[in-house]
Amino acid sequence: MQLPYYLPDWNTISKADNEPNFQKVLLGDMSAKDFLDGIAEQLNAAQAEWDEQMG
Repeated sequence: MQLPYYLPDWNTISKADNEPNFQKVLLGDMSAKDFLDGIAEQLNAAQAEWDEQMG
């Protein structure tokens, strides 16, 4: 899998938004599915914005 480093929101999505949720998964306070679904939503939105801007 190639990570989408080109997305302007990549650092925010991968670090600021989801590191706390990853800790919740490790502690059992959040399911892995919910965690991954959240990341998928954020990445899909960021990709759609990128595609719109790039034409």
